[in-house]
Amino acid sequence: SALANPIMGGIYAVALWFFLWGFKHKLIATWVLGTYFIGQLWFVVLRWWVARPRPAAHSATLTSASFPSHHFFTVVLLCYLVWISVFPRITENWHRWLLTIIMIALCLLVALARIRMNAAFPIDMVGTLLLTYIWGQVAQAIYLNWFARLQNLTIFRHSDFN
Repeated sequence: SALANPIMGGIYAVALWFFLWGFKHKLIATWVLGTYFIGQLWFVVLRWWVARPRPAAHSATLTSASFPSHHFFTVVLLCYLVWISVFPRITENWHRWLLTIIMIALCLLVALARIRMNAAFPIDMVGTLLLTYIWGQVAQAIYLNWFARLQNLTIFRHSDFN
C-alpha cells in the first residue's frame, strides 16, 4: 500500500511522461501527465463531496474518507495510463501477457491491502475502480477530440505517430 501512495503515484506518472517523451511519444506523454494530475484533482473534489467514513476498526488518527480510496484510485489510474500509452507499443506477445498479469496483480494487492488494513470497505474498491474507469474514458475521449489540433503545435513536432 505504501508504493501506491498518491505522492509516489505522481513520481511514477512523471517518470512515465519522461520515458514516453524521450522515445518521441510527446503527445501521449503530455496526455498521461495531464490525465494523472487532473484525475487527482477530480478525485480530491469527489472525496470531499462523498466523505464516506472509514471502517470502525481503522485507526482513529486518520480522518480521511473511505470512499473513494485514494491509494487504489492512484494505482488503477497508473495501470490504465500504462495500458493506453505503453501497451500498444509492445511487440512481443509474452511481454503483453506479463505486463497484464503484473498490472492485475498490483491492483489486487493494493485493494486487498486497503481492505485488510481496514482503510476501506470492499465495495469501496469496486466503486473506486468504476470511478477510475469513467475518468479514464473521459480523458481518452478528450485526447481523441483534441489530437488533430494538438499535433500541429510546435512543441509536438518531431514526435512519432501518437
